[in-house]
Amino acid sequence: MKTKNLLKKAFLLLALVGGANSAWASTVDDLATISSDYTFIGQTTVGGALTSGALYDNNKIISLGGSGYATNKGNTTIDGNSYYNCHQVKSNRQIAFKVSGACTLTLYGESNSGRKWQVGSTSAGTEYGTSTESISEYSITSAGVVYINCDNQLYLAGFKVTFPSGDDPIITATPASVNIKATESGVEVTEDIAVTGANLDGSTLTATLSPAVTGLSVSLGSNTITDGAISTTATLHYTQTANASGSTTLTLSDGTTSKNVTVNYKSQVVATELAAVSSSEPTSLDLSKVGTGLETIAVEDGYVVLTDAGSEVSFADNLAVAAIAGVGVTWRSDAIQGPLFKFKTTVPGYVTVKFSDVGSSGTRANRYANVNGTRSDVYSTTSASGGVKTCSPIAVSAGEVIIKGQVQGDGDTYTDNQIRIFTISFTPTVSKTITDAGWATFCSDKALDLEHATGLTDAYIVTGASGNILNTTSVKGGTIPENTGILIEAPEGTVTIPVVASSSTDVSGNKLVGVTTETPGVAAGIYVLMGTPKVGFYETTKAFTVGANTAYLPANFTSLARSAFFFGGDITAVDNVEAAAEAKAKEGKFIENGKLVIVKNGVKYNAAGAQVK
Repeated sequence: MKTKNLLKKAFLLLALVGGANSAWASTVDDLATISSDYTFIGQTTVGGALTSGALYDNNKIISLGGSGYATNKGNTTIDGNSYYNCHQVKSNRQIAFKVSGACTLTLYGESNSGRKWQVGSTSAGTEYGTSTESISEYSITSAGVVYINCDNQLYLAGFKVTFPSGDDPIITATPASVNIKATESGVEVTEDIAVTGANLDGSTLTATLSPAVTGLSVSLGSNTITDGAISTTATLHYTQTANASGSTTLTLSDGTTSKNVTVNYKSQVVATELAAVSSSEPTSLDLSKVGTGLETIAVEDGYVVLTDAGSEVSFADNLAVAAIAGVGVTWRSDAIQGPLFKFKTTVPGYVTVKFSDVGSSGTRANRYANVNGTRSDVYSTTSASGGVKTCSPIAVSAGEVIIKGQVQGDGDTYTDNQIRIFTISFTPTVSKTITDAGWATFCSDKALDLEHATGLTDAYIVTGASGNILNTTSVKGGTIPENTGILIEAPEGTVTIPVVASSSTDVSGNKLVGVTTETPGVAAGIYVLMGTPKVGFYETTKAFTVGANTAYLPANFTSLARSAFFFGGDITAVDNVEAAAEAKAKEGKFIENGKLVIVKNGVKYNAAGAQVK
């Protein structure tokens, strides 16, 4: 018993003389007053300590409301220095400190999913302003206790208190940046900015927006500066009848001293149609970058489009998501989780989905991505890192593309359900119809990925000729640059070729001339692909119209004097084919053995019109 009493007395003595860093308080009355520039960093290893939910730093800061902090949360950068393992401010908890007079407070942290910092002179914490920005600035107008809280848990990296230096003129604005949004056509919305000034030289304060924005204006509650000081409210007014977004700068000035406030504006007052992807190059929609401040706009059929109000990283042009059958949509920091995704495209292509299951505990059924009725070739059973899968490309036609999750049941049964999607990639394709001849020429104004083409036997460039036989080089195993003429070998049907952003393949030795638009009046003497009397390139005897997206061999592509060239496999009876080709090429009237001969379509006739041999 004696030992127990001695320990109790020792503990009480330590609590009384423990010094500034170990003293603890439960009310703001115990706080020392901050009277000069002060920085608090809420790291577990820098400043402060954690005991029984009360954070105390140098007698100047305290957490209120019980167990309100967790450690090892969040990262941020303050004045160029990176800090990790910051404190987490939990919902309905507060930080409080005292200041000796007017000053500027800057908060550093992470505000996710639109959760708001609230700063004020009472425990409600709303007088000085509210912000969802990860770095927020507030003007504290007078001495007293300042409270920081939030409407849900946030990561607090730290804060700085800065006092005006001497008699320097200063204008402060709270908040330092503003988001204003109109959601009804013709209905005005407003946002207030608290403005203070000290040691100013001018007699009036002005407020201007540059660049000017349609429907956006600013007014001042009072613009009179008295004895160098002003305390007023700048009110932004925004009325819109069309959808718009962007940013402008509000400048507050007395003619000598000024303060700039960033104003991000957005109007979503008209229902929007989902625009179509028309990119000529592969494109990816990275759903890990939707950021904070995520917003949605309704479109047809109950879908919503995705927009990021903060950074204007927007998917509104080409992606929508919908909730179905009681399954909602979850906006995550690394993905979007929902049952149904949609985008539109003006060109055919391939869709690749990076996805996962939506849970990671226990044994789960196979979950697939389904694109326009085609299930992915891979599945996921967890949302952990090993469960993130990327499916092989799935072909889609121009038009609407629907992506949904499917869970496998017993046997070959599948039920629509939600899916977590990280990235959707779309690769445009081009196509070529092949006749029963089995050969065609082709040329595209896009770089092409022949290695991943479907329906293709082989593809060649032409480098010259040996006798009647063309010298060819296969290019099927890679990519080719745009405007490259090629020779395609394929069975009857359609060849589909993915587009790539660019290709550095050397095709400088290619003799084929590619054409992407119909080209009439090409001079006689070129060689074009024909199917009779045998598939090959035949010399033209008059001006020729070359079709779009085809290729031909120019008259001077080889020094050999031939009226036709052939390719591929064993060429039988080349001499007979060549003779027939030459005969066909000699259209018109000729004198043979002293008699008039008329050649038409490779057949000889005499002057009376009778066929001759």
